[in-house]
Amino acid sequence: MVTASGLVLAPIEAGFLPPSAQAFAGADEIRRLMVSEAAPQEMRALAVAQGMRTMGTEAMALVASDVTTIDEVIRNVYVS
Repeated sequence: MVTASGLVLAPIEAGFLPPSAQAFAGADEIRRLMVSEAAPQEMRALAVAQGMRTMGTEAMALVASDVTTIDEVIRNVYVS
Protein backbone atom coordinates (compact mmCIF):
# COMPACT_ATOMS: atom_id res chain seq x y z
CA MET A 1 0.00 0.00 0.00
CA VAL A 2 1.28 3.47 -0.85
CA THR A 3 0.08 6.40 1.26
CA ALA A 4 -0.78 9.84 -0.11
CA SER A 5 2.64 11.07 1.01
CA GLY A 6 4.38 8.29 -0.94
CA LEU A 7 5.19 6.11 2.08
CA VAL A 8 5.03 2.41 1.23
CA LEU A 9 3.42 0.27 3.93
CA ALA A 10 3.08 -3.49 4.07
CA PRO A 11 -0.17 -4.99 5.35
CA ILE A 12 -0.65 -4.99 9.13
CA GLU A 13 -0.48 -8.78 9.12
CA ALA A 14 3.10 -8.56 7.83
CA GLY A 15 4.09 -6.67 10.96
CA PHE A 16 5.31 -3.48 9.29
CA LEU A 17 3.73 -0.36 10.73
CA PRO A 18 4.69 3.28 10.95
CA PRO A 19 6.23 4.16 14.35
CA SER A 20 3.09 6.04 15.42
CA ALA A 21 0.99 2.91 14.89
CA GLN A 22 3.46 0.75 16.83
CA ALA A 23 2.68 2.74 19.98
CA PHE A 24 -0.84 1.30 19.87
CA ALA A 25 0.20 -2.33 19.72
CA GLY A 26 -2.96 -3.54 21.48
CA ALA A 27 -5.41 -1.44 19.51
CA ASP A 28 -5.88 -3.11 16.14
CA GLU A 29 -8.75 -0.81 15.17
CA ILE A 30 -6.64 2.30 15.79
CA ARG A 31 -3.72 0.81 13.85
CA ARG A 32 -6.01 0.10 10.91
CA LEU A 33 -7.24 3.71 10.97
CA MET A 34 -3.64 4.97 11.00
CA VAL A 35 -2.59 2.80 8.10
CA SER A 36 -5.66 3.81 6.11
CA GLU A 37 -4.84 7.48 6.81
CA ALA A 38 -8.14 8.19 8.55
CA ALA A 39 -8.81 11.68 9.86
CA PRO A 40 -7.21 12.46 13.24
CA GLN A 41 -10.67 13.20 14.66
CA GLU A 42 -11.79 9.68 13.76
CA MET A 43 -8.74 8.12 15.48
CA ARG A 44 -9.23 10.30 18.55
CA ALA A 45 -12.94 9.41 18.80
CA LEU A 46 -12.13 5.70 18.65
CA ALA A 47 -9.31 6.01 21.20
CA VAL A 48 -11.56 7.91 23.62
CA ALA A 49 -14.31 5.31 23.11
CA GLN A 50 -11.72 2.63 24.02
CA GLY A 51 -10.87 4.41 27.26
CA MET A 52 -8.07 6.83 26.37
CA ARG A 53 -8.06 10.00 28.43
CA THR A 54 -7.10 13.13 26.53
CA MET A 55 -4.37 15.44 27.78
CA GLY A 56 -7.02 18.06 28.49
CA THR A 57 -9.13 15.66 30.54
CA GLU A 58 -6.12 14.40 32.46
CA ALA A 59 -4.85 17.95 33.04
CA MET A 60 -8.18 19.10 34.43
CA ALA A 61 -8.23 16.10 36.78
CA LEU A 62 -4.80 17.20 38.05
CA VAL A 63 -6.14 20.73 38.58
CA ALA A 64 -9.11 19.35 40.51
CA SER A 65 -6.79 17.37 42.79
CA ASP A 66 -4.53 20.42 43.36
CA VAL A 67 -1.51 18.84 41.67
CA THR A 68 -1.20 21.71 39.19
CA THR A 69 -2.81 25.02 38.35
CA ILE A 70 -5.11 26.07 35.54
CA ASP A 71 -2.43 28.54 34.39
CA GLU A 72 0.07 25.69 34.05
CA VAL A 73 -2.45 23.63 32.07
CA ILE A 74 -3.18 26.52 29.70
CA ARG A 75 0.52 27.19 29.23
CA ASN A 76 1.44 23.56 28.50
CA VAL A 77 -1.60 21.74 27.15
CA TYR A 78 -3.56 24.36 25.25
CA VAL A 79 -0.66 25.80 23.31
CA SER A 80 -1.56 27.59 20.11
